[in-house]
Amino acid sequence: MTRPRAALAVLGTLALGCGSRARPAAAPTATPSPAATPSPALARLPDLPTARVVGTPRFLSAAACDRCHLALPGEPALRDAAGRDVSPRTAWAASMMALAAREPYYLAALSRELAARPDAQDTIERTCLRCHAPAGELERAATGATLGLPDLLSGTSTVAELAREGVGCTLCHGLAPDGLGSEASFTGGFALAAGRVQFGVHDAPLAMPMQMMTKYTPVPSAHLGQSVLCAPCHTVLTHALDARGQPTGPELPEQTTYLEWQNSDFDDQRPAATRSPRAAPCQRCHMPGHDRDGAAIVTALSTRPPGLPARAGYGRHSFTGGNVYMLRLMAADPAAHGGEPTAAALHAAASDAAALLAGAAAITVTTPATPTTPAGQRALAVRIDNLTGHKLPTGYPTRRMWLHLTVRDAAGHVVFESGAHRAGALHAPAARRFGAPGARLDPPGAILPHRDVITAPDQVQVWEAVPTDAAGRRTHLLLAATALAKDDRILPAGYRTEHSSAARTQPRGAGLAADADFVAGSDTVTYRFGAPAGPLRADLELLYQSVTPDTLEDYRPVATAAAQSFVLATTGRPPDPVVMARASTTLP
Repeated sequence: MTRPRAALAVLGTLALGCGSRARPAAAPTATPSPAATPSPALARLPDLPTARVVGTPRFLSAAACDRCHLALPGEPALRDAAGRDVSPRTAWAASMMALAAREPYYLAALSRELAARPDAQDTIERTCLRCHAPAGELERAATGATLGLPDLLSGTSTVAELAREGVGCTLCHGLAPDGLGSEASFTGGFALAAGRVQFGVHDAPLAMPMQMMTKYTPVPSAHLGQSVLCAPCHTVLTHALDARGQPTGPELPEQTTYLEWQNSDFDDQRPAATRSPRAAPCQRCHMPGHDRDGAAIVTALSTRPPGLPARAGYGRHSFTGGNVYMLRLMAADPAAHGGEPTAAALHAAASDAAALLAGAAAITVTTPATPTTPAGQRALAVRIDNLTGHKLPTGYPTRRMWLHLTVRDAAGHVVFESGAHRAGALHAPAARRFGAPGARLDPPGAILPHRDVITAPDQVQVWEAVPTDAAGRRTHLLLAATALAKDDRILPAGYRTEHSSAARTQPRGAGLAADADFVAGSDTVTYRFGAPAGPLRADLELLYQSVTPDTLEDYRPVATAAAQSFVLATTGRPPDPVVMARASTTLP
């Protein structure tokens, strides 16, 4: 049977959320209160089962690696210079990789896709599990076992246990290098290496302990440290499904992080003569080789046998991304997700994600005096530089980024504001001035235009990708999406329109073509506003969300148990944005 191409990808840094009622694209209007939307009675799912050690001829649970790859009290192996535990298992357990098949957004989204097309259950479950529960899905395909949403929620079989592990140790380290990064490898098209081997980046591994304890043979291979390892599940090309589960409509570039990296200055596989000084693989940022103090990690890679020599080049298995909100949400109720990572570990992972976001962009502010600025008005030009090797933001299209500008006079009174927010939603600034809610600028279904120039408080520049269905309505139901109506995410430095991936990664959207300063590596937004004479202070924040309020609101009417549980978990926990960068200036 040919594997369907409509798949969802694991977001190592990231939580997948494939689901949303289709709503008409409309100009921003005030949204009805949540009470006006019919909702099912909310009920929390039972706690997911805690992990137990299982094994098959090809895979072992991650816990089986603890015997050699978990830091031990009093031993220096797998510790940084400050003595902190940097072992793979400790970092991985609180990562979105480990939680890919346990986190509540994914389970809600999967349940919603199934409810929307019940006759397509086989296609949806098998393709969605390919990257979120890869070891379980490979074992299902090889053995004929059952694996679906019920197994993720409560199954006790070996296949279910491996599936709930998300992207585990023996899966990632067992991926064959052949074909990675090719067209055939995209959308979960990876293959497992023949034989019981585990690849690693370090030369001359001591094979005997691993062979004795796990029956695996460690094999050096450069691909474990290269971006091609990430390509299969971070290049997701989907087609909308009809009611029977058959692909229909055009290809949708749902996620193209690998292709974005490949068409950037960060591509380190280019010939040396054309390689940028910035060139680096994905692992450089998402598996950092330094500790929390910024010092390079040099440590023995195993505790057994004791006394192994320390090695440089070790990367923390934190798989840090930008999903601060989901990690904090799970920290509020660790038992619900199986309980292995503690609340403290999840909060620490969220802090690492926030720190990574803080280094992803830079703000530069200038005060141009141009003939296009009328008398009595002030102007600010704000340039956002993308410091990453992919679009900003990248990944699943619930992520967005916007500018919040506040201008105050000498007495501290606000004279202009754009990008104000309340409970994570964009609002007109009246909400802050008068203590009452201002107009909601991003109600469910709205597609905000790309803006090069902002002249009013109800205008805001939001960088995002917006999928739409066949009727042109905004949708989060991934397997109903046929196009991106807007994609003005900031391009990485070095992006080339003639690159082979440009057709899949090109920016698009109303107003974008006329923006001459939307270029590879940056975008500039100009503000023009009336203000009294005298000095003004302008404060800017670049804000980021991995999950938007309209996504959460859109799950309220969904009557699946996983969706109800997700709504319950997020009630009272709005997706407040994370500050990526700040800047201030004075206007004379």
